[in-house]
Amino acid sequence: MASKIVAQAQKSAKWHIANPTNTSLDIRNWEIAPFYDGLIAVSRASGNPEFWAEVLRFGDMAGWQPGVRAYHADDHAVCRAWLATYEADKSKKYRLSPTLKTFDKVIADSKTWGGKKPFARFGGSPEYLYNWCDALYMSPGVLAQASLITGDKKYLDFADAQYRLCHKELFSPDDSLFYRDGSYIGKLNKNGNKIFWGRGEGWVMASFPSMISAFAADDARREFYVDLFKKMSGKLLASSLEDGMWGVNIVDKAELAGGETSATCFIAYGLTWGVNAGILDAKTYLPHLVKTWERVTEKCVTKDGKVTFIQPVGQAPGKFGPDTSNPYGVGAYLLFSCELAKAFGLESPKSDVELVKAAETIRDSDVPQAIALLQPRRMDDAAWENNLAAFRVYGPALRNSKGGENSGVDVWFKLVEKPTLKSVYQRSFDENFNYHKKNAETYDNFKVADGVGCGGTGIWLDGKLLKAGVYERAEVLWNTPQRAALRLTYTYSVPGAGKITELKTITLQMDTRECSVESRFGYSRKKPAAGLRVAAGLQPQTAKAKISKNPKDGFLKTEEIVDSVPLSMYIKPVDVSSVKGFATVRCSRGAEELVLLETDKEGKIFYKFGYDIK
Repeated sequence: MASKIVAQAQKSAKWHIANPTNTSLDIRNWEIAPFYDGLIAVSRASGNPEFWAEVLRFGDMAGWQPGVRAYHADDHAVCRAWLATYEADKSKKYRLSPTLKTFDKVIADSKTWGGKKPFARFGGSPEYLYNWCDALYMSPGVLAQASLITGDKKYLDFADAQYRLCHKELFSPDDSLFYRDGSYIGKLNKNGNKIFWGRGEGWVMASFPSMISAFAADDARREFYVDLFKKMSGKLLASSLEDGMWGVNIVDKAELAGGETSATCFIAYGLTWGVNAGILDAKTYLPHLVKTWERVTEKCVTKDGKVTFIQPVGQAPGKFGPDTSNPYGVGAYLLFSCELAKAFGLESPKSDVELVKAAETIRDSDVPQAIALLQPRRMDDAAWENNLAAFRVYGPALRNSKGGENSGVDVWFKLVEKPTLKSVYQRSFDENFNYHKKNAETYDNFKVADGVGCGGTGIWLDGKLLKAGVYERAEVLWNTPQRAALRLTYTYSVPGAGKITELKTITLQMDTRECSVESRFGYSRKKPAAGLRVAAGLQPQTAKAKISKNPKDGFLKTEEIVDSVPLSMYIKPVDVSSVKGFATVRCSRGAEELVLLETDKEGKIFYKFGYDIK
């Protein structure tokens, strides 16, 4: 039975690695966090390091950072995978430090918060951090993990205190279930029943393995979690559907009838862990859990391995079906499967140390691929490359730099097809390696400073180019080895118009030196800056550069010799109707050549930029 379960889990993991269900998803988003946890579980269960190698790929691209919202539990969720990876190789402190930095801030801020009301908004304060039940999976277990790794009790103490606050506010003793958040207390559905959201209960159940395991057997606090876990387990077992699954409302089986995958698998994962930990009776629970797994696999997993019948993102019972999938539900299925395999005697064939060491070899291979990465250790760089080209932009650490860096795009001269950015950055940290000097693989001899670089943008205002500063937020999107993509947020202060935000998505496919750009300018999320005159530009590196402009299609090109290397750059607008002419302006390093564009009704412009070296 165990081998059958693990084989199925590997099949689903491989399918979802190869077929991302949401390529616009930030790889630090909570939606993808359980998928990372599931991949690690599959790697442990199978002894196959390729699944953990995928986590390494994402971790490298994310710079091993949490999300940007320090107080928001959702943005802590990916750190569970980051810390598990660090724990298997403690020589790489950079995989741990971003998480601890965030948690240290939250804990310090909570001491001066002043006990404000808990339900002001989700993720709005460091006190009452978990004021919706989903958060109990996202964050406290990661804090507990940090405590075990560092030996510092403050992380577990804080997680325990915040978990109990959530329990006090949202747990219903009469029902032995959690309300999703305070707005559901006293609320009834159209059938006149209470609302206890299936996935919400699943998030809570999936929190117990890490929380209970974090406390020593003689720690009095452990009993609170064991008792709560037993109460919820008994209630949920009695509330399951006839086929062994769970629906979207635990207390109303008629509301959107049928079993939903994410609720079912998170609940079943928690229950199975309880059996394996000796907390729940195997004779009572295990036959039901086998029935559950078989039903989910039969009904909700395609022959190729795709996991379906997952309710989309929401906060209450919602529709789902054979065409709905999401990485959190996939992760839940993988976690449940691997935990169930343990109940049938499965033991991990390799240690975490062995798995991560082997995964590192896979991750650092010379196979050409597209990669985008955040590099907090190097002044918050965001960089991307494929087999032919490499680029970077600058981040918040350079906001007040004397060099005047802004939203300009830097060009790296790439001389080999294998990935180079990760190793070049690492060598700069370990060996004081100067990547500005020519070497055999890649080097940065391009000068941006306060210019647009290759493909940078700005707002064209009264005959002048208004530039944003460095990016305010950078998100690497769910990439495959064939496609690197990232989303950058820039802010402009426009005289007479106030604040305008540019949301820029850059994509680089394999086998091309050309990036595709979609930039959305807006006064707010709901109010696009339609009809706004903007510019995309090139920054020649020498005074002898040859400039070519085509008024018919807005094509702009520069050709010159840089460091004895012929360099040509270009900008190619996608929509010719958006082209409004050309302009030349000055920056500290000389001229900047611009193609002027007008945003569409959604505040967007579309263009391509790239370079070639010979």
